[in-house]
Amino acid sequence: MGLLVIAVVLGLLCNCVALVLGDVGTATSYAPPYTPTKCSGNRQDQFPPGNLFVALSEGLWDNGAACGRRYRLRCISGIDKPCKNGDIDVEVVDLCSKKPCPSTFLMSKDAFAAVSRSPGFDVLNAPDFDNSSNSTKCNGYDQDQFPDSGLFVALSNGIWDNGAACGRKYRMRCISGLNHPCKDRSIVVEVVDICRNNPCPATLILSNKAFDAISRIPNIRVNVEYIQ
Repeated sequence: MGLLVIAVVLGLLCNCVALVLGDVGTATSYAPPYTPTKCSGNRQDQFPPGNLFVALSEGLWDNGAACGRRYRLRCISGIDKPCKNGDIDVEVVDLCSKKPCPSTFLMSKDAFAAVSRSPGFDVLNAPDFDNSSNSTKCNGYDQDQFPDSGLFVALSNGIWDNGAACGRKYRMRCISGLNHPCKDRSIVVEVVDICRNNPCPATLILSNKAFDAISRIPNIRVNVEYIQ
């Protein structure tokens, strides 16, 4: 997963004054499962709207006092100019479990996707996603929404763009995964839905036909690079 350099703002609010602290740090993403966390265990209501949350390295963990803190983050640099414009607000839910931690912040998949175009997105296939009797968020039960190729995708909240992503097309190819699953080809997929799991288990949920087109092994997580 790509390493980003990020601008960090921490807002500490009280009844009398607002103190804003600025700094620069690094960020990578981390994959589900996200529970249990050091802050709230297995509680599902600990995750903020949009699943924009982070785990912190020891330097910012503050012996657990950092739980629930909110940071405003903005990507400022990275390999191959990955940064998107704009800031996001994230909430602390956990301590980085890796030693040493690979970055200052470990961002949820949705949070990372909201600030970066980095190619290190992960994808899964979901068998029930191919069930044409299911309604989608883009076009309901309309069967004409699905491309003839059968290559379609559901997006996690971080790149859903409040529904504006419906109909977008992405060219993607598998770049890594367990037991070398990648096929040597790229495909074009069309967005038809948002991921229905919360939090979403991957950045992109591919139709079975799309997943089979890029991976030799079904039902695993693979990393892809893509361009819109």
